[in-house]
Amino acid sequence: MFPNEFDGVYFFGNYETNYIKFLDLHSTGTTVEGVYDFKPSPEIPGNTNNIVFLEEGIDCALYYINYRLLPLGTLPTYSCCSASHSGLSR
Repeated sequence: MFPNEFDGVYFFGNYETNYIKFLDLHSTGTTVEGVYDFKPSPEIPGNTNNIVFLEEGIDCALYYINYRLLPLGTLPTYSCCSASHSGLSR
């Protein structure tokens, strides 16, 4: 699902500031060559509020789970979102 240019990058999310970014690592894996916005971005719209988990699916898409507090007595609902690459450049 992602182009080869994303092989070996490290995706990470931030609960407090609501983003998903990725690190581009040197081929040795010991040096960070850049940190880039992944979501939100102009290429991939949508919110990334309260990210608590990131995982690559068997379909090679990046999935994330959001956490939110619900009013007392409200039944929880679970949702999972997918962020796939569609022309994102770095």
